Amino acid sequence: MDANATLYLGTSIYLYDAKPQAEKVEVRSPVKAETKPESYTVRANDTLTGIADAFGLSLKQLADYNGLSVTSGVRVGQKLSLKETAQSLTKSNDEKTSRPTKVATQSYTVKRGEYLKLIADRYALSNQELADLTPGLNAGSNLLVGQKINVPLNEVKSLTTSSAKASLVKAEPQFKVESYKVQRGDTLYSIASQSKMSLSELADLNNLSTNSGLQVGQSIKIPAGSSVPDTYTVQSGDSLTAIASKYNLGMDYIADLNNMSRTAGLRAGQKLKLTGEVPAVETPKTVEKQTTASNNSTDIHVVKSGETLNSIARKYHLQLNYLAALNNLSRTANVRVGQRLKIEGDVDPAPIKTETVAAKPQATSSRATEAYRVKSGESLNSIANRAGMSVSELASLNNLSPRAGLQVGQTIQIPKLISQYTVKRGDTLIGLASRYGMDTSQLAELNDIKPNTQLRIGDVIKVPN
Repeated sequence: MDANATLYLGTSIYLYDAKPQAEKVEVRSPVKAETKPESYTVRANDTLTGIADAFGLSLKQLADYNGLSVTSGVRVGQKLSLKETAQSLTKSNDEKTSRPTKVATQSYTVKRGEYLKLIADRYALSNQELADLTPGLNAGSNLLVGQKINVPLNEVKSLTTSSAKASLVKAEPQFKVESYKVQRGDTLYSIASQSKMSLSELADLNNLSTNSGLQVGQSIKIPAGSSVPDTYTVQSGDSLTAIASKYNLGMDYIADLNNMSRTAGLRAGQKLKLTGEVPAVETPKTVEKQTTASNNSTDIHVVKSGETLNSIARKYHLQLNYLAALNNLSRTANVRVGQRLKIEGDVDPAPIKTETVAAKPQATSSRATEAYRVKSGESLNSIANRAGMSVSELASLNNLSPRAGLQVGQTIQIPKLISQYTVKRGDTLIGLASRYGMDTSQLAELNDIKPNTQLRIGDVIKVPN
């Protein structure tokens, strides 16, 4: 500038030969020190990012050291820790442990007697932890038999791959059991049905395969309560119907055995007899006439738990057909605990006449038979097996030799597949379906009625012959 120039108020001049430099504010940006301090007090215009850069830390580290997020703001005078403290370390560990970890799971089917706590204990989990693995479950949920839930995969593998642990699980069922002695005619399937459990469950309970054979006198485990006790103490809420259903007994039988009506009310603590002979006074007159005609009371057998028509026939060295005909039953009829069966007496003359040669032509026209046309590949033996009778019986019914060959298209007489039954007192659709070895829905469909239909005394329905 000109040395004689006029200076005005506010004009900037340089006193030395040097370039202007930007004014540095030391307080605005913390200086990196050779030894990093343990804390830093925030000053004006400081930011979390700037402080982290100044002290060689990442933004995440500085935020974690002070319990902040990476987007948190800072205020003047705030004291920040520049090193990891015990408090911040504990907090980070808590966050890691509280973070839910994904557990590999697999589906598990709930078995009889199992509940949520039992399964949770097996996998060292709490009720809530196990419930969290399955959507819709909570810590107080009740499980149903057959329900599928998720369980830890690794724990299940360790149980299933270890034969020793598996054997321990099988050896300790989660419900009370009792010993049952196998009777003649018993099978694993019939005992499972009587015990109200599946065939596989009963086989697993006794470390058997589902196709294992049983020997007479062999002892096996069954759920407690499957066998019928001599007496039963009435509990609160019990009814005669419920007790009869629980032990698969006839309601009339329990009522007669205890000298009460079938509609009688029960009181808690009352003792009921579930086994024994029904007093002769309680039996209907028709039964008394039959028992007197059979000479004495030794001609009657009262069905016990586990017995079948076949096992009773073997016990008294009787033919199955004779025992069935004597009691107006079919060969495959089911018998109930407490049911009274005649073991001696005369069979109605009509069936006896069919055994004579003169009566054989009449048997072919009987209402109990129907015509059947032989198909390719069929024999007297195969048709007899299908009809549930012996070859000699089928041959006798058709005036043939048991070794006779059949021709395709030949017409023979076989027992009718369907017969009529008149409903008696105490009969139900469920009871009749069980007696004839079929499902309630099948019997209902056969009669074109609903499965929950109540039968009336005197109704005539169709049943398997």
